[in-house]
Amino acid sequence: MDYTPKDFAERKGQVRIVINSFLNAFCIALLAYYLNSDETGEHSFAIILQLVVSIPVLFTSSLLYTKVAYRPHSEYFIWNRVAWHSHTIGYFALMNAIFLTVFDSEPDKSWLAWTFLGITIFLTLVYAFIDVYLKFERIYEKIWKESLYVLYIYSGSVVAIYGLRTINLGVLGALLILIIIAGARSYELERSNNKNEES
Repeated sequence: MDYTPKDFAERKGQVRIVINSFLNAFCIALLAYYLNSDETGEHSFAIILQLVVSIPVLFTSSLLYTKVAYRPHSEYFIWNRVAWHSHTIGYFALMNAIFLTVFDSEPDKSWLAWTFLGITIFLTLVYAFIDVYLKFERIYEKIWKESLYVLYIYSGSVVAIYGLRTINLGVLGALLILIIIAGARSYELERSNNKNEES
């Protein structure tokens, strides 16, 4: 049986809904801990803010992924893309919250938090490398996605600790340009593939 991109998107969506549920449960538990804790760390506000963002965003991502299953072929691409963005924002908000939690809990051992962040980034890069190795056409998609990941992690962790003074406008501008160019090319290729499937 030949699977269309929509079939793959539906199957991926079903898995993402389950993943989102687990992530949301963890977010709610961590948020409840912070709201009921008498001890507040230096970055408690940033942690709570990112958890408050991640819960509705992950929940909405699950609702969006259900749209992929029953919307017509001409619409699924948009729903799938918006669902992915929602999942990614929620996921990295949670990762940043965990990073800041570890950073606050062990101020004298901040290397533990940086190790967690480093492993997170390293594994996303390995995942992207394998994906491109298996199909080189995915390179534009992975460039803009990985750039977006770096932007989310940097803004939610490094900036949360060291403040806005750490933002380098040149690097930020270059990163945004890279996201836009690679994203546009990836979008064009994906739309072209979808049109071929429809015809």
